[in-house]
Amino acid sequence: RTGFAEGAIGALIDKGEAVEAEGLLERIDQPEMLSAMVIDRHYVKLWPALEARLGPASGTSVDRFARDKLALYGTAPGSEVALRDAVNAMLLLGRYQDALDLSRDVRAIEGMSRDAVRTVLYRARALAALRRNDEADALLGEFQRLDLRRAPTASTALVSYAEFLDEIGRPAKALSVARDTLASAGALLTDLGKRWLDRTEVCSLMALGRTAEANSALERLKSLSDQNQPAVIEALLCARRTAEASQVAVKALQDDEVAGDLLLQFQPTASLWAPAPSRLRDLWTGFITRPEIKAAFDRKGRILPRSFWPGAAPRSIPRQPGNGASLT
Repeated sequence: RTGFAEGAIGALIDKGEAVEAEGLLERIDQPEMLSAMVIDRHYVKLWPALEARLGPASGTSVDRFARDKLALYGTAPGSEVALRDAVNAMLLLGRYQDALDLSRDVRAIEGMSRDAVRTVLYRARALAALRRNDEADALLGEFQRLDLRRAPTASTALVSYAEFLDEIGRPAKALSVARDTLASAGALLTDLGKRWLDRTEVCSLMALGRTAEANSALERLKSLSDQNQPAVIEALLCARRTAEASQVAVKALQDDEVAGDLLLQFQPTASLWAPAPSRLRDLWTGFITRPEIKAAFDRKGRILPRSFWPGAAPRSIPRQPGNGASLT
């Protein structure tokens, strides 16, 4: 429903029918999607309506989402979809321990559903937000022990695992996971996912001081740049080939589809939900200070205004009107 609404809104905007497009915003309940739209100039005519739906510190949208999803989980605690959305709601509320409590029984097992995989990834984000990196590492590492032929949906989690290891400064392990995943799950992953693993390989090799190997891997990745331009740019930044990264980024930002993904990469860590230290995001924060990048970025989007950045303190759990029962 949400994906269909986003597509319909985009189509109406393209036709100049902003009023009709605004009427569909109520069908989008995910705060992350509203936030992505409010930084994208494609939706500039909807920015006032989007900002109103987000509310101060994006709290209006988070409270609305959390109230609905936690209430649904309360009526269907055995539903994997309901659990997934409830754990995400706790992340958005900044209630990381509550997210962990809700997801404590979910683990990486063969035959797990896509929704269960997503719940484990949310659990890992909660651990990372609490700076419990060893526990997040152990949790995500469980995916490596699976027979991916019996758990094909788990292959995408290994892409996230490799990136997480690189971001927290464990490049040797990140390199091993990236290479092992490409070897064992390459046939299960999309080209987009495989290129993210290639990025992790480059960045990990650079962090390990293996520059020649990193540059060789980077050349292979550049030859496939049409499959994932953000990954190529990030790998170039890791390799300190900033001028090349700038050339790729300026061209990529001219492509509406690619630009939408790039706008998210440039957002500061503090503007995100469940923020955790990220050396990769820090590369983008420095990259946007280049005049040609800032100009190309500003033509397509903007940094999320600070008034919509999530607050540092956890939000209260919103309740359904007239219902004082606990949702957790």
